Amino acid sequence: DEDPDVVACLRRSVEFASARAGIQNKYLTMLKGMEEVQSLGVVEMPLLASEVTGPDAILDFSSRFLPAGYRTGPPAELERSMAFEALYKSEAQTARESTGGFALEDRVIVHGLAKTPVYNDKEAVVTSFVDWESAGRIKVKLLEEIDGKTKVLALQPKNLRRLGQDGAEGQEKCVVM
Repeated sequence: DEDPDVVACLRRSVEFASARAGIQNKYLTMLKGMEEVQSLGVVEMPLLASEVTGPDAILDFSSRFLPAGYRTGPPAELERSMAFEALYKSEAQTARESTGGFALEDRVIVHGLAKTPVYNDKEAVVTSFVDWESAGRIKVKLLEEIDGKTKVLALQPKNLRRLGQDGAEGQEKCVVM
């Protein structure tokens, strides 16, 4: 009363599992024979029937690396918003936080210079941070030449306004299509 389709399916499954186990044993034997690995040790894991995907499956799988009884309960919950910030904050955003709101290559407008008003309302690009810890100056290169020369100025953050990507003042804008 055996269904030939079920028997064929079982036979293929056993052959597949045997082939995977054979490949796994081949590589384990190779690893165990390497000098570099012998000092580290090899953790042998069982051949699983399914792929390890998703947080719960990964957590369950990771417990196989720990001695029995090591974990007495679920691990502490990670605050997702904090993890997202730490992982995905852009380098420019991180730089801005430590340099008065500016990052390298930011486009800015110079303003509020009393002694050299000729530079006011000129567009510039942030090129470096001069003695940031002590003087707090930002070096900018004007995009427009003055008297036929390219000018580089070291200014305080209060004398700069950041431009967006489109050249408008304020925050950068993102267009979603």
